[in-house]
Amino acid sequence: MADKPLGMPPSGDRHLSCQKVKQMSSEYLEGTLGPKRLWEFNYHAERCKGCDTFVSSLRATIRALNSLPHQKAPEELKRRLREQYPEGSNNLNTGG
Repeated sequence: MADKPLGMPPSGDRHLSCQKVKQMSSEYLEGTLGPKRLWEFNYHAERCKGCDTFVSSLRATIRALNSLPHQKAPEELKRRLREQYPEGSNNLNTGG
């Protein structure tokens, strides 16, 4: 794991559950956890093989998905989505 915790934990509960670590994994990989949560996350993950494996697997999955070629959605799919979700149809016209 990157950013291994150093020193003593910040005040508060340093013991996150495996479920909480899994819920926080996307934020961890995006680099959006605050310093206290990052410390707590790393404290748990470096001691829990299951969570370390989960985060590594999620990181590899994201890497693999990002390596796929980007494709435009077919116009028929865009039309059907606009019909089904009219409140979000403006987003279908952006970004390819």
